[in-house]
Amino acid sequence: MNWNQLGRSLKSSLGAVFSSPKLEAACLRGIVAESPAQLLSLFSEATSLKELSISRVHFTQGLNPTPWPESQPWHPQLQSLLVSDVDSDNLCRYLLHPRIDLGHIRSLTIATEINEWRERLALAAISSTTQHLALYEPHWAGTTFKSILTPTLHSISCFSWDLLRLIPALFEACPHDSRLETIVFESHIDTFRAVRQYKDYFLPINAVIEAAMVHLSALKSVEIRVFAWVRGSYYSYPFREWAADIRAALPSLVGRGLLILTEIMGPDGNLHYGWE
Repeated sequence: MNWNQLGRSLKSSLGAVFSSPKLEAACLRGIVAESPAQLLSLFSEATSLKELSISRVHFTQGLNPTPWPESQPWHPQLQSLLVSDVDSDNLCRYLLHPRIDLGHIRSLTIATEINEWRERLALAAISSTTQHLALYEPHWAGTTFKSILTPTLHSISCFSWDLLRLIPALFEACPHDSRLETIVFESHIDTFRAVRQYKDYFLPINAVIEAAMVHLSALKSVEIRVFAWVRGSYYSYPFREWAADIRAALPSLVGRGLLILTEIMGPDGNLHYGWE
């Protein structure tokens, strides 16, 4: 939908809906707007807006589109936010604004390939109220990663092309008083192609998980979801064989009955499905 090409009456009608004080949830997937200021202005008066999902956004102003004005109020107090600029123009950076209240977020999904804005937006939005966090391609470690895995999180989901590094990094970063109940990792099956040939590579990963379990008494499941099908043909690593190899490589999770392995498919084999 190109906002600027809509008729005046249709824009007026939609604008009234988006800015209504009765609006509680909104989802925009696929919109062309002049700038972040124009896009955010659609919801600036929606005082009851609690859930916002925005993805596949493109701005016509070019490389430096107009941000939300410093002095202009933005009234929603969001509790659920999904923002994705995967294969889109950058949007995450424009939500980092003193007028945009991110202090009440309970469910946060950030999908961006730009490390700086993923990190900054997560640090700005994560608080004691946040219970669910979903991240696309997190590459953090050390104190930064630990600062976003707050004790109040109940679930975390991650899509990554490098799960062999992300899995131990996440378990290492979990706080000692963690309330995590669910961890979900998502990738493509070839990420784990080396598991059979290099079983010893998984020994330190399993050791890290084993050590972290002391602090994860609330944990109920660790799910690994993989795409084993793309554009009409299977990968050369069949899902059934992959699942058997992963169970053998992660006895710390299998022995506790925590490990769930799932084969997933997106439209036309799209690995970004659900993140854009």
